Amino acid sequence: MGFWKKVDEEIKFSGTITRKTIAAETGINIQTINRAIERDSKIYVEEAFKVAKVFGKPVEYFLEGQFIENSLCDKTKDETNSQLYLYSKHQKLISNCESLSENDYRAVTLLASTLAQKSPSYGNIYSTGR
Repeated sequence: MGFWKKVDEEIKFSGTITRKTIAAETGINIQTINRAIERDSKIYVEEAFKVAKVFGKPVEYFLEGQFIENSLCDKTKDETNSQLYLYSKHQKLISNCESLSENDYRAVTLLASTLAQKSPSYGNIYSTGR
């Protein structure tokens, strides 16, 4: 079952989320959603995350190991899946960063960048049990 067929099932199951709701909250045209569900079309990475967010579920729930298209550039399927893995791994951090003010976001970004440059093996501390 593809992404859009899973979305259609979730719409029916939720009882409160409609195709119109998804269109309003994601900015995806309602006709595009209708066609995508009808054809079970592929979906772009950005759209997949937006749709999953409407349901409050991780994007992986809708993908079930499928490959999706990435409209940002011509990436391979492995690179796209790698991006999905990184997103799922760091989803909590990303969500927390979304709620920060612009100044706080810049401070966190600078801190992370400084730590990464200062000690490339810093991330290994956790894996060695120190």
